[in-house]
Amino acid sequence: MEGPNARRKQIHQDDTRRELERVYPKVPPAKVKEVLDKHWAGKLDMGAVMKVLADEQNVHASKEFSETKEDPKTKSGKKIVLYVTNQTGDRHVRYKCNRLRLSFTCLRLDWEEVDIAGNRWLRQKLVQDAKVDEIPLVFVGLGVDGKFAGTYDELIAVIDEGKIYEHFRSLGYAHMG
Repeated sequence: MEGPNARRKQIHQDDTRRELERVYPKVPPAKVKEVLDKHWAGKLDMGAVMKVLADEQNVHASKEFSETKEDPKTKSGKKIVLYVTNQTGDRHVRYKCNRLRLSFTCLRLDWEEVDIAGNRWLRQKLVQDAKVDEIPLVFVGLGVDGKFAGTYDELIAVIDEGKIYEHFRSLGYAHMG
């Protein structure tokens, strides 16, 4: 028979599993459960659980980037990629991310958004490639072929000059709204 403590423990475990599945959406739920089972058995501490799941998330993210297919809309297969974070308390970062989203939509650019909030590895790689440690970052192309297009301040300046289409075209982006 299950007592109240066992029930509370089960609720806690279920809540923890759901939260980790939310934080690491690319990790299969079976893998999250497997890693948590090791934690509950005392084989892994929570720090190790987070590291294993972050590594697993990075594997899936890099696999997605390397499997990017050519998009017929862009002819070159390169898309504009807006790297943002949706988990920040900094209102300036949220404002910059939202302003670029709105600008790209109004300019009828073919772009996609990638939230890097839970992916430390990807953020480090982007910062290394861009040589700038700020969010949002914009690249043309995914994966290792991606070319850094600029930061918020740089791109807003190019938009204000009316040269955004030329800027993206120079980086290999072909589809203009």
